[in-house]
Amino acid sequence: MPDITGGAPYSQTLSASGGIGSYTWTLVGGELPDGFNLSAGGVITGQTTDAYSNYHQYNFIVQVTDSNSNTTTESLSVVVDRLGWDVNDDGITNISDVVMIGLHWNATLGGPNYAANYDVDGNGVININDVVIVGLHWNKTW
Repeated sequence: MPDITGGAPYSQTLSASGGIGSYTWTLVGGELPDGFNLSAGGVITGQTTDAYSNYHQYNFIVQVTDSNSNTTTESLSVVVDRLGWDVNDDGITNISDVVMIGLHWNATLGGPNYAANYDVDGNGVININDVVIVGLHWNKTW
Protein backbone atom coordinates (compact mmCIF):
# COMPACT_ATOMS: atom_id res chain seq x y z
CA MET A 1 0.00 0.00 0.00
CA PRO A 2 1.22 3.55 -0.64
CA ASP A 3 2.59 5.45 2.36
CA ILE A 4 0.39 7.91 4.20
CA THR A 5 1.93 11.38 4.24
CA GLY A 6 1.46 13.18 7.55
CA GLY A 7 -1.21 15.87 7.31
CA ALA A 8 -2.38 14.89 3.81
CA PRO A 9 -5.70 13.24 2.92
CA TYR A 10 -5.44 9.55 2.02
CA SER A 11 -7.62 7.16 0.07
CA GLN A 12 -6.69 3.66 -1.09
CA THR A 13 -9.08 1.16 -2.63
CA LEU A 14 -8.48 -2.52 -1.90
CA SER A 15 -9.29 -5.11 -4.53
CA ALA A 16 -10.12 -8.80 -4.63
CA SER A 17 -10.73 -11.31 -7.38
CA GLY A 18 -12.06 -14.82 -7.79
CA GLY A 19 -15.16 -14.46 -5.66
CA ILE A 20 -18.81 -14.37 -6.64
CA GLY A 21 -20.71 -11.09 -6.87
CA SER A 22 -19.89 -8.08 -4.73
CA TYR A 23 -17.40 -7.96 -1.87
CA THR A 24 -17.70 -6.72 1.70
CA TRP A 25 -14.57 -5.70 3.58
CA THR A 26 -13.94 -5.67 7.35
CA LEU A 27 -10.95 -5.00 9.58
CA VAL A 28 -10.41 -8.17 11.66
CA GLY A 29 -7.03 -7.57 13.28
CA GLY A 30 -4.42 -4.98 14.01
CA GLU A 31 -5.11 -1.30 13.67
CA LEU A 32 -5.30 1.52 11.20
CA PRO A 33 -3.86 4.94 12.09
CA ASP A 34 -6.06 7.19 14.24
CA GLY A 35 -8.67 8.90 12.11
CA PHE A 36 -8.61 6.22 9.38
CA ASN A 37 -11.25 3.67 8.53
CA LEU A 38 -11.98 0.85 6.15
CA SER A 39 -15.36 1.07 4.43
CA ALA A 40 -17.42 -2.02 3.62
CA GLY A 41 -16.62 -1.23 -0.02
CA GLY A 42 -12.88 -1.72 0.62
CA VAL A 43 -11.71 1.89 0.72
CA ILE A 44 -9.24 3.01 3.39
CA THR A 45 -9.59 6.74 4.01
CA GLY A 46 -8.44 9.28 6.54
CA GLN A 47 -6.02 12.04 7.29
CA THR A 48 -3.45 12.38 10.02
CA THR A 49 -3.97 15.49 12.09
CA ASP A 50 -0.32 16.53 12.06
CA ALA A 51 1.98 17.00 9.08
CA TYR A 52 4.86 16.16 11.43
CA SER A 53 3.52 12.79 12.55
CA ASN A 54 6.35 10.44 13.42
CA TYR A 55 7.12 7.60 11.06
CA HIS A 56 5.12 4.55 12.06
CA GLN A 57 4.15 1.31 10.38
CA TYR A 58 0.64 0.01 11.01
CA ASN A 59 -0.05 -3.70 10.49
CA PHE A 60 -3.58 -4.95 10.11
CA ILE A 61 -5.66 -7.81 8.74
CA VAL A 62 -8.62 -7.34 6.42
CA GLN A 63 -11.28 -9.88 5.58
CA VAL A 64 -13.20 -9.86 2.34
CA THR A 65 -16.49 -11.70 1.95
CA ASP A 66 -18.20 -12.38 -1.38
CA SER A 67 -21.92 -12.72 -2.12
CA ASN A 68 -21.83 -16.47 -1.29
CA SER A 69 -20.32 -15.75 2.17
CA ASN A 70 -16.90 -17.09 1.11
CA THR A 71 -14.16 -15.26 3.00
CA THR A 72 -10.44 -14.76 2.87
CA THR A 73 -8.08 -12.62 4.92
CA GLU A 74 -4.97 -10.68 4.02
CA SER A 75 -2.30 -9.11 6.21
CA LEU A 76 -1.48 -5.58 5.11
CA SER A 77 0.65 -2.72 6.35
CA VAL A 78 0.83 0.98 5.73
CA VAL A 79 3.41 3.53 6.80
CA VAL A 80 2.63 7.01 8.06
CA ASP A 81 5.54 9.15 6.96
CA ARG A 82 6.04 12.75 7.83
CA LEU A 83 6.03 15.73 5.55
CA GLY A 84 8.52 17.28 7.93
CA TRP A 85 11.18 18.51 5.57
CA ASP A 86 9.27 21.67 4.59
CA VAL A 87 9.69 22.97 8.13
CA ASN A 88 8.34 26.47 7.48
CA ASP A 89 5.32 25.22 5.48
CA ASP A 90 5.91 27.50 2.49
CA GLY A 91 5.39 24.66 0.00
CA ILE A 92 9.02 24.08 -1.02
CA THR A 93 12.05 22.55 0.67
CA ASN A 94 14.94 25.02 0.37
CA ILE A 95 17.45 27.19 2.21
CA SER A 96 14.68 28.84 4.24
CA ASP A 97 14.03 25.52 5.94
CA VAL A 98 17.72 25.11 6.79
CA VAL A 99 17.79 28.64 8.23
CA MET A 100 14.78 27.89 10.43
CA ILE A 101 16.48 24.74 11.72
CA GLY A 102 19.62 26.78 12.39
CA LEU A 103 17.67 29.29 14.46
CA HIS A 104 16.63 26.44 16.77
CA TRP A 105 19.98 24.63 16.73
CA ASN A 106 20.65 22.30 19.70
CA ALA A 107 17.22 22.91 21.21
CA THR A 108 15.99 19.80 22.96
CA LEU A 109 12.53 18.41 23.63
CA GLY A 110 10.92 20.40 26.43
CA GLY A 111 13.44 23.24 26.12
CA PRO A 112 12.43 26.86 25.56
CA ASN A 113 13.65 27.06 21.93
CA TYR A 114 12.42 23.61 20.88
CA ALA A 115 9.83 23.44 18.10
CA ALA A 116 8.71 20.00 16.94
CA ASN A 117 8.47 20.98 13.26
CA TYR A 118 12.20 21.83 13.18
CA ASP A 119 13.07 18.45 14.72
CA VAL A 120 12.61 16.75 11.34
CA ASP A 121 13.79 13.31 12.47
CA GLY A 122 11.76 13.49 15.69
CA ASN A 123 14.66 12.46 17.92
CA GLY A 124 14.19 15.23 20.52
CA VAL A 125 17.07 17.48 19.46
CA ILE A 126 17.41 19.91 16.56
CA ASN A 127 20.78 19.29 14.91
CA ILE A 128 22.68 18.29 11.77
CA ASN A 129 20.48 15.22 11.24
CA ASP A 130 17.55 17.53 10.57
CA VAL A 131 19.56 19.57 8.07
CA VAL A 132 20.63 16.39 6.23
CA ILE A 133 17.03 15.21 5.92
CA VAL A 134 15.97 18.59 4.52
CA GLY A 135 18.91 18.42 2.10
CA LEU A 136 17.80 15.02 0.85
CA HIS A 137 14.44 16.56 -0.11
CA TRP A 138 15.86 19.77 -1.63
CA ASN A 139 13.57 21.69 -4.01
CA LYS A 140 10.60 19.38 -3.52
CA THR A 141 7.34 21.27 -3.68
CA TRP A 142 4.08 20.44 -1.93
